[in-house]
Amino acid sequence: MKLQVTVLTITYRPGYIDTLVQALREQTLDRARWDWVLVDDLHEQRREAVAKYIDGAFSYKHLPSREIRPYSATATAINTGLTVAEGELVYFMADYVYPHPTCLQRHWEIYSRFGPNVLISGPLIDGITCLGKSVYGPTPETAARPHMVTVKVGETPITYPEHLPPITVPLKREFEHPTKDNLISIWETPFRPIWPEAPGIDWRMGFITPNVIGEGLYFHTGEKKWWWGGRNDSAPLALLRQAGGLDETNEWKHGNLDIELQQRMMASGAFYLVDRRAPCLLLPHPTRKKESVS
Repeated sequence: MKLQVTVLTITYRPGYIDTLVQALREQTLDRARWDWVLVDDLHEQRREAVAKYIDGAFSYKHLPSREIRPYSATATAINTGLTVAEGELVYFMADYVYPHPTCLQRHWEIYSRFGPNVLISGPLIDGITCLGKSVYGPTPETAARPHMVTVKVGETPITYPEHLPPITVPLKREFEHPTKDNLISIWETPFRPIWPEAPGIDWRMGFITPNVIGEGLYFHTGEKKWWWGGRNDSAPLALLRQAGGLDETNEWKHGNLDIELQQRMMASGAFYLVDRRAPCLLLPHPTRKKESVS
């Protein structure tokens, strides 16, 4: 059977394997129709632990990035995954997200109806929208929250206003260190998802042009340039390869690489649909690689 979807995750962080695997185990799309590609800086340290944890539940490929660097190298890692992907549609799953059980099925249904040249994004449940609130609109119910990210252990974290703050999940002490105890999970206790019945409208959903083309589905004009490869987003494998994947030229700069890819795909004739039905939880991710080669 030809694979319909490849789920692509890149990571350099300890942990997150438990929540990623748990979310994939819960997917309603037939497991024979999708696989998982995990591009992992810690591949050598935890490949056996990952295999044991998955325990044959679904098909997956676990491999290191083509080049592992001490600075941000998102493009190299994503492009490594695209070279081994086999699914017709690629669902990008960041290590810190938790897709709703219907996400893969919903993205495939949208692609099947409107593809092959279609980009898809879905809603996010963050620390604000989980409360039924939103930072979007002329009278937002709450403001962006201060968010701290550690770039180098031992140094002062970077703090900035975040319109998509993660939900609260307690972390282990010294979660940022790739110790044996942290390779699979960094959560203080096993994570259990809570799906709010009436979540608020997340920051990027608020910018959607109100052009309804189906129940819970909206057409995005591209006026607001965003398509985040990893936060409930998908695109056809053929289109991603045709567009050349992510640009590796200045990949140490945090952000915008996926937006540039979006613009190249749309310039080649793709259009952009946004789903409001199948959400994705944003979990804590308080570390990131440095944005400099020096």
